[in-house]
Amino acid sequence: LMNDTGLGDYSRNMINSVCANYSNNNYFLFTPKINEHLLVQIDGDFQIILPSKKIDRILTAFWRTFNSINQIRDLRLDVYHGLSNELPYGIHKIKGLRKIVTIHDLIFMKEKSQYPLIDRVIYENKIRYACRVADKIIAISEQTKADLIELIGVDEKKIEVVYQCCDVIFNKRYSQDEQSKIKVKYALPENFILNVSAFFPRKNQMLLIKAFELIQQQIPHHLILVGGYEMERQKIENYLSEKNLATRVHILSALPKADLSALYQMASLFVYPSQFEGFGIPILEAMASGIQVIANEIKCFREIGGDAITYFKDNSANDLAKKIKFCISESKQNTEALNQRVALFSAKSFAKAIFQLYR
Repeated sequence: LMNDTGLGDYSRNMINSVCANYSNNNYFLFTPKINEHLLVQIDGDFQIILPSKKIDRILTAFWRTFNSINQIRDLRLDVYHGLSNELPYGIHKIKGLRKIVTIHDLIFMKEKSQYPLIDRVIYENKIRYACRVADKIIAISEQTKADLIELIGVDEKKIEVVYQCCDVIFNKRYSQDEQSKIKVKYALPENFILNVSAFFPRKNQMLLIKAFELIQQQIPHHLILVGGYEMERQKIENYLSEKNLATRVHILSALPKADLSALYQMASLFVYPSQFEGFGIPILEAMASGIQVIANEIKCFREIGGDAITYFKDNSANDLAKKIKFCISESKQNTEALNQRVALFSAKSFAKAIFQLYR
């Protein structure tokens, strides 16, 4: 709820959607802390529940995983929904409480080399417990559903696939004057290809850079990577320096969501080369922004883009380079097909599916 990751975006978008469409209920949001710049992104009639004891305010992870059940029990809730892969331990002992958990992905079980052993053990124990005690499990894609069945052994009847929405700000259209101000603010080039993603190995920005490197002399575009300071960033910056690409490839961080929304709309093309995801929310954000999208050809990305976006194959820099050139020079966005696809992931549809489970 109070973090800048995709899990946080999922939580905030879900809360906004449900509160807007089903307001005649009491909603309690459990969070170990408040980040003011994220709190303003949540709108609705709800009560925030923070740790009540000093020790829990210090050991926030312990409160979230164990001690929060004391406040859950005291509130006599009808339904508790764990939004990010876990339910508090001991929650199965609270009589009369119905339990739902959203599982985003099981990438830590499929790509073990990218996660420390201790993290994998913790994640797996939490997910196995949550799946065992939950009355219903929400999978954010058919891919995640299949992984839950194969890797965790969850009964298929217990799982509901519910597609998420993106923030409504990505539906906003910015005027030329507004775009010009953003261009000046971030010293943006006239033409650019955009990627929005954390800097982790599986996000595959290095493949995108190598594809861009193959065609940089044939197109006028720059490449802009928007992300934080995760593990892969230094490796990427070193590569850009070694290959003299720093004048054509730029990294931006910590953009306000309104600026990011404008950036999407100003891009000539959005490319998402990630190798493994549970969903891929930046693809939906780009689609909602009305621009062409190229994505790695994996199952969950097909679930989002259908035939409205372009895919590259075999994790190939050569194929990606060809697709980038084609989309820039020859392809035209089918706006009708894109809008039809985006409509499948509306906030109203998301809220309806969630609240049906609550009922």
